Amino acid sequence: MRTKPFSRFLIGLAAVLIACGKGVSTPTGVLQSLSVSGPTTVAPGATAAFTATGHLNNGTTEDYTTRVTWQSQDNTVISFQSPGQGTGGHAGETMIAAVFSASITAKQAVLVLPRGTFRLTGLVTASGVPVSGATVTVTAGVGQGLSTLTGADGQYRLYGVSGNVGVRVTKAGYWAEDEDLTVTQSSVADFALTPAGAPPNLSGTYSMVITASSACPLAGPWALPSDLRTRHYGATIVQNGLELQVTLSGSNFVVQNGHGNSFAARIDPTQITFQLGDGYYYSAYPDLLESVGGGRALLIDGNGTLVPTATGLAGHLDGNMDLGNLPLFGDNWYVAGCDYLNHDIALTRQQASPARIRR
Repeated sequence: MRTKPFSRFLIGLAAVLIACGKGVSTPTGVLQSLSVSGPTTVAPGATAAFTATGHLNNGTTEDYTTRVTWQSQDNTVISFQSPGQGTGGHAGETMIAAVFSASITAKQAVLVLPRGTFRLTGLVTASGVPVSGATVTVTAGVGQGLSTLTGADGQYRLYGVSGNVGVRVTKAGYWAEDEDLTVTQSSVADFALTPAGAPPNLSGTYSMVITASSACPLAGPWALPSDLRTRHYGATIVQNGLELQVTLSGSNFVVQNGHGNSFAARIDPTQITFQLGDGYYYSAYPDLLESVGGGRALLIDGNGTLVPTATGLAGHLDGNMDLGNLPLFGDNWYVAGCDYLNHDIALTRQQASPARIRR
């Protein structure tokens, strides 16, 4: 059958549209998950190719490299200027992610290191306890001059070490620790520091007083009542090397599974550090929860430091003194408080049992 010229034009146009479509083939299945592949080590300034592979519900895979959003946890270590193309920044480590949606994401850890070098990590302890703020320095070999501080967990990380190297660990109040290492791959090296002097013997019984900061509001709907601004407790300290366990008495504590009237502390060269968990963010149950009657309790939490004095220990608690209705953290929990301030804390050594200390 012959067609008219205009009819032939319409048929041709339809053929072109069918051929072009949207420029993307129809998926053969539903995306279930992603995986990322690519180098685990990149040199500073170099660009590496990473691939995102989509895993479909019918068992097949598709390349999703250009269909996902590429992210880096630390753009100063790895950054993306185009899909799947990650460029190394300064030496370190980060996590990269290929993100298709909030529920479909794939991640991979990547190190940025000068070529031919490695990462050196480890733990610094003293008497088995992690030491924070210790300086770890490469003193000889490839990476000489690199230096870092240990974190709160006593861990350190050095990037760019290779071959025969010297490492020194120092912190005030401890003897320096030197060690020669051979690093031919990313390695772990732990160090044990020795205190310059024997730790003080703090075991014994004390009276403990916590006084709310003078900056606490005296009036207002959430002002802490005046009779709760100073708390008196008995305290028994048991010492094991640099570790202390403080158990409180002399009040009606709300104790559960051994928590509510005790906390741990640690002796550092210049001070004693401790943390009172709040049972919400930092621990499963509060370390100090005192019943004050009427179905209410006083929760004291935060980070503290103490130093020895002529009569015992004294220092500050950087945290909160909160009054609330039981049960803990219920809908009507918070009544009043004195939050995010430095409260005074003092422990005076006693001869008698702390249970006999008058409140």
